[in-house]
Amino acid sequence: MATKTALIFGGSGGIGKATTELFTQKGYNVAFTYFQSAKLAEQISVKTGAISFKCDITNFDQVKDTVAKTIKIFKHIDLLVICSGVAKQNMITDVTTSEFDFLVNANLKGAFFASKAVIPHMVSAKNGSIVFVSSILGQDGCSCESVYSLTKGGVNAFSKSLAKELGSSGIRVNTVCPGLIDTKMNDNLTDDDKKELVENALLKRIGSPKDIANAILFLSEAEYITGVELTVSGGMII
Repeated sequence: MATKTALIFGGSGGIGKATTELFTQKGYNVAFTYFQSAKLAEQISVKTGAISFKCDITNFDQVKDTVAKTIKIFKHIDLLVICSGVAKQNMITDVTTSEFDFLVNANLKGAFFASKAVIPHMVSAKNGSIVFVSSILGQDGCSCESVYSLTKGGVNAFSKSLAKELGSSGIRVNTVCPGLIDTKMNDNLTDDDKKELVENALLKRIGSPKDIANAILFLSEAEYITGVELTVSGGMII
């Protein structure tokens, strides 16, 4: 059997890095994207053997080019993972139109662009798996993160719609919805904030990026699961 290929958008961040490392450990060919830190991407490539591409996920030409390069090297893409994403805390009355556009472009438009570029190759192969990394805030919303919650809720709906659209082509589409995870995205939280959130989690701890990577791996290989939102939050109640 040919080695499977995973393309991971946002593969140099906390969750993305853990996912890149896990899939290379499991024997996948891995290509991943980064946006700013070329040095970090190089370190990940040296450590894992994965191939990195600089790519702005909000630029469709760059996304298409990344997909084309991955196909040229590995001949096929069996798994698409979208880890790219940004967050912003703000009262709705203080959200500017530029902040709104920033969140929508990175979280929603990026998910659409990555999917649109990869799906034709999967349809042609009559096989494939897509995993979006969303958030529990896309399920239940959150005060002062209304726009972020809006974009992640959109990702969840987009994922379920694609599952219905692509199932007959042998393509599975699922979403992982993390809770509080130990990544830079949550650096804005104080120690007291984190302590309160941990107290609201049944497992009484912050999640690790590898917890999410394990969930992505599970969904990528679960051949009879599609159209689901897998909540990975330690039982967090928000």
